[in-house]
Amino acid sequence: MNNFVQGFDPEIFSVDATIKNRRITRSQILKKIGCPHLKLRDYDGYFLWEYDTYPDEYDCTSTENNSYKHADQSIVVCRLNDMTLEQWVDDGKKFVQEVEMS
Repeated sequence: MNNFVQGFDPEIFSVDATIKNRRITRSQILKKIGCPHLKLRDYDGYFLWEYDTYPDEYDCTSTENNSYKHADQSIVVCRLNDMTLEQWVDDGKKFVQEVEMS
C-alpha cells in the first residue's frame, strides 16, 4: 500500500516525523571538547568537571615544583540532558581555558 490518503495531496500535506537522537553522553561531550586531561564525573545529583595532568606532567624524581595541574568544578544538574550538547561543550571549554591560564 502506498503512502496516499484519498483526497489529500502528499506534496502539500506531508509531515516530517523524523525523531532526532536526544540522548547526550559524557563521551560525546568530551570528544567534542578534545582535551585529554578533562574528565566529566557523575555523582549523585550533580556532575563534576575534573582537569588532571597527572602523571603526564609530574616528575617524581624531581624536587622542583612540577607543572602538574589539578582542578575541579561542579555542575548542579541531575541529568546530562538538562543541558544541550552545545552548552556542555561551551562550559567544558571555558573550564579548561581557566585552568590552563592559571
